[in-house]
Amino acid sequence: MKKKILLKQFFIILFLTGTMESIIAGIMPFISSEYQVSDSITGQLTTIYTGIFAIFGPILVFSLRKYQSKLIYLLSLVLFGISNLLVYSGGPLLILFLSRILCALSASVVVAKTLEMCFHVFHNDKKKLAIVNMGFSASIALGVPFGTFISGLTDWKIIFLFTGLSSLLLAISLFGMLNLNYKVVLNRKENALKDIFIKMCSFKNLRLLLTTMLILLANMAIYGYIAPFLVHMYQFTTQEISHILFIAGIGGVIGSYLSSYFMNKLGIQKSLILSISLFACSLMLLTFKLPIYSLYIVIFIGGICQWATGPIIQYELSSSSDENVREQLISLNMSALNIGSSIGSAIGGLFISYTSISNLPLLASLFAGIALLNSLFLRK
Repeated sequence: MKKKILLKQFFIILFLTGTMESIIAGIMPFISSEYQVSDSITGQLTTIYTGIFAIFGPILVFSLRKYQSKLIYLLSLVLFGISNLLVYSGGPLLILFLSRILCALSASVVVAKTLEMCFHVFHNDKKKLAIVNMGFSASIALGVPFGTFISGLTDWKIIFLFTGLSSLLLAISLFGMLNLNYKVVLNRKENALKDIFIKMCSFKNLRLLLTTMLILLANMAIYGYIAPFLVHMYQFTTQEISHILFIAGIGGVIGSYLSSYFMNKLGIQKSLILSISLFACSLMLLTFKLPIYSLYIVIFIGGICQWATGPIIQYELSSSSDENVREQLISLNMSALNIGSSIGSAIGGLFISYTSISNLPLLASLFAGIALLNSLFLRK
């Protein structure tokens, strides 16, 4: 019973952190209007978040490894809640930016420790890990659209109030439950710094991290510009674009869940190769002007396959690593994800400034192809 409750709590925590990373894109017009700034300035709230998460997340997790995991985990969750309550409290634009920095720093620790603790509690259970990872995909499919919708009906800050209070309640709830389930995590022995570094930087781990980065690079190269791409190729309205994003998000939720099925039936490497192959094919198909229903199917399958790769890579990094480096590897994987997203968006923007936006799927499929080639040699 307690494990079922923990499973739901871990899912909600990743759902909240995922939503807070991406919510700015949906509520950008409201923020820009209130503070009387351009969308380009408001957009930096996301840039700062992903940059802080990617660069300082692994450093912070590594620096805090000597302290009691339960204390650091709950404190980070509380700080994550406070950072969102600061946004709700209002104040000048500087406070908003500082709140996002605190949010990114605390979230980087919360995410790493949530995934590590999930691994310990459920003892290599691929299905449970996949369900928890669904929190990320659900935040894109449901959290951001719902948060944007609610913000439009009331005040854009209300989503930050909800997230802040939810995080504090989760911290209180977990305070008692972690005593019963995490003695292994709380009493880890410290390894020499050199040993930790060697284990983290094994050839296999570096390839897995590179695969994560390349997949997100491919994804954001096209999906970072999906709205203008769909307008150019299909003359879609804003509502039709939202349908596409919703279909991709639902595919992501399903893909996260099915990843455990793929791993159990095919094994880690074959599951990863299959997922990346189908993802690359879906990107390649976007170079053609497809019938509308075919487009929906391609987007849906692409969402399934792209999001299925996340839990597969996460499980392989966690299950094959010493517990002294597992947390750092999880954090590095999240950094690779954010770095890939940032580079993908930047390269995509540069690409369409020199050629037609209709060629963008070719660029994305090229990076997906490189990710596929990289995954073929994971066991070597």
